[in-house]
Amino acid sequence: MKNRPFTPIRDGILLDVRATANSSRVGLFGIYVDDHSNRSLRIAVQAPATKGDANKAIIKQLSKICGVPPSRITLIVGGTSRNKHFQVVGDPIALTQAFNLAVSSEFAIAARVAE
Repeated sequence: MKNRPFTPIRDGILLDVRATANSSRVGLFGIYVDDHSNRSLRIAVQAPATKGDANKAIIKQLSKICGVPPSRITLIVGGTSRNKHFQVVGDPIALTQAFNLAVSSEFAIAARVAE
């Protein structure tokens, strides 16, 4: 069981994301909990799940949330799956704070911005 959708590492953080492509609503929508109590950030994008368009849009959303350039975010696992695993390079403390803020109810509502 994983309690948080992100894990600090030496040079950044690892993120678990549950993606929704082709969505009419865009942004961060809290935390998804699976049948095994694993947690993932719920992120919806308007981009279709073809040719990597949705993955690029998710990276753009993650970039806005944590304030790092998209070039510092890498999709590690899940290129064709709804369940994705990303690495964000940067200060692990600052990134953890940014994602803690993002999953708080006040910010999750504000984060639903158009791409």
